[in-house]
Amino acid sequence: NLVRIAVMRIDFVRHGETDWNRIRRVQGRGPVPLNALGERQAERLGERYRGEKIDALYASGLVRAMQTAKKIAETTGKEIVVDERLAEVDHGEVEGLMLPELTAQFPDILRLWSTSPDLVVYPGGEAVIEVQKRMVAALDDFRTRHMGEWLVVVSHQFALSIIFTAILEAPLRRMRTFRLAAGSVTRFEWSDLGPQLVGYGMTAHLAGLDLRAI
Repeated sequence: NLVRIAVMRIDFVRHGETDWNRIRRVQGRGPVPLNALGERQAERLGERYRGEKIDALYASGLVRAMQTAKKIAETTGKEIVVDERLAEVDHGEVEGLMLPELTAQFPDILRLWSTSPDLVVYPGGEAVIEVQKRMVAALDDFRTRHMGEWLVVVSHQFALSIIFTAILEAPLRRMRTFRLAAGSVTRFEWSDLGPQLVGYGMTAHLAGLDLRAI
């Protein structure tokens, strides 16, 4: 029989919903808070982890991620460790635009995003490839510091989809494959068999709430 010893578990949590998520406004680094539904999603996340013996809680420093992580901190007793490498993509001049505005002002960016998102460089913001580098660096640090432990990491849609491609050794251009509902949990475990995807986009804790993969 194969012996599968889990040496590290990471639950990657997407923050709760914001009003910008709901109306599909480009959301990156701005101080956009959770809306009422997002607050309920965060509360449910807190209840999901109540009594669980997690070893560390990391979060992006952006408002919506911190609000979400706070609810987990309250029920687990773990202090939030802010890691800015977990922040969402810096969309630069694209931040705050709606689709019609994006189409009119940055048609080349939109076209490239649809075909080769790995090549996108946001004007005044980040290159997608640089986001992957910082997310991978954060993950490497977690693996160095926390072997044998259980981490909860609160981050964002695009940042998480980018790190998932790296973990699964998928081409970065496939990042758009990974859609996540607000408040969802994706679990990976690292063992003698390498990384294993244990649960993707889990939302059982959000039963009865509106689910959106935005």
